[in-house]
Amino acid sequence: MERNRTGNPPDGRKTRQRLRFPKDENLVSDYLAHALRRDLAEGGILINREVQVYRNIKGAGDRIDLLLQAPTAAHAQSAPRRPDEPVAQVAIEVKGNWHDKIETAMETQLADDYLAALRTRNGLYLIAFFPNDQWTAKERKQPAAGQTRANLQDFYDAQAAQLSERRSLDVRAFVLDCTLRSPAQRNT
Repeated sequence: MERNRTGNPPDGRKTRQRLRFPKDENLVSDYLAHALRRDLAEGGILINREVQVYRNIKGAGDRIDLLLQAPTAAHAQSAPRRPDEPVAQVAIEVKGNWHDKIETAMETQLADDYLAALRTRNGLYLIAFFPNDQWTAKERKQPAAGQTRANLQDFYDAQAAQLSERRSLDVRAFVLDCTLRSPAQRNT
């Protein structure tokens, strides 16, 4: 996956400067869905993208970024799966490290909306980390100064543990490092 975009600013101005800004959450989710399908499909795991959990009259409603589903161990050998057989599910919510609701969405989106609607306990809060010092497009909202992959992982691991304990869930956090490699690193 080309990790960061380059090109003209989002406002359409033409410039000679090569601007760098992170991929949006949808592109990160698309890439993850592709990679998971490639790696997990043979194991009977379904990887679904943008699954609607609530419908509204104005549009598509609330949608889970990624939903992984597999027959439970007791039913894994039966093919085809019957509709009444249990399915293990993991909802994945993807956020960019610049997102304005990054600190609250693990609870408000993942736990309150998606896990509740699916009646499952299992969720993953995935943060795509794009280092602030690699952005040259100042038109884009940037993450907090001093933010690192490590401090994000520590913060969201603690948040996931507290949420899991408080609500009897199994929520995990993962920070995906989307740092651009230097030219020397790419050539090794």
